[in-house]
Amino acid sequence: MEQNRNDVLRGVFSSILENMAFMFADAAEEEEIFDAGAPYVRAEMTFQGPTKGTIAIAVPEAMCPELAGNILGIDPEDEMIAARPHDALKELLNVTCGNVLTALEETRRSSTSPCPKCPP
Repeated sequence: MEQNRNDVLRGVFSSILENMAFMFADAAEEEEIFDAGAPYVRAEMTFQGPTKGTIAIAVPEAMCPELAGNILGIDPEDEMIAARPHDALKELLNVTCGNVLTALEETRRSSTSPCPKCPP
């Protein structure tokens, strides 16, 4: 069951990232991803119900403006993005969480938190 959930999460996230941000995702092991010297932004969202848990995403901080620019269809250096660089990451997580729960047929039994957050 756990492998099925991981497969669903990977598939849903890849699809959402491609369709929403025009970016592609490749599966990788954790030790392949994190560069100890680079700052990362982590967004998380909790869902409650018979199935409960937290879904999170972490990206290099430098990727946030590109992600936001792609989602909004504007230049990544636009001042609107500079003012709120993590909002697109949180929205990507929100859409991913809703689609994962739908794919797992959990939507009738689970509810998500009001909004994703980027803890310090």
